[in-house]
Amino acid sequence: YQMLSKNQSIAEPIRRAVLYHHEKFCGGGYPSGLKGNEIPLYARVLSVIDVFDALVTERPYHKAYSVADTLEIMYTMYSQFDAEVFQAFLKSLIVYPIGSVITLSNGVQAQVIKTNKGYPLRPVVKDIKTGEELDLSRDYLSLLIV
Repeated sequence: YQMLSKNQSIAEPIRRAVLYHHEKFCGGGYPSGLKGNEIPLYARVLSVIDVFDALVTERPYHKAYSVADTLEIMYTMYSQFDAEVFQAFLKSLIVYPIGSVITLSNGVQAQVIKTNKGYPLRPVVKDIKTGEELDLSRDYLSLLIV
């Protein structure tokens, strides 16, 4: 923040996003212990992006997680994020592109035929053998993509 403040061409909302992006929506973050809407919107957005990037990127202390595993981890951290920002982020992702062939936890191989906005881990798929369509966000909640 201090380095960015020296450059007046960088807008104050952007500098504040950098300063406060480690604040947690539920409180307990740093540097100021802000919570909820006390945290500037851009910082709330940057917080989600920063966590996502940290998990999908190879680090000295952990291997990069897949996008699917990263989202599973982030769902467990849900209270740390602004729910509206997190949902908007989820809607922007396509984890399983249309045409992808996936294997379900029951051993069935299926092809992704539609994404579900807001549920990037639960697309609509078609069983390759039977042609049956399965909406993993509604009708088949016990099935997982493995």
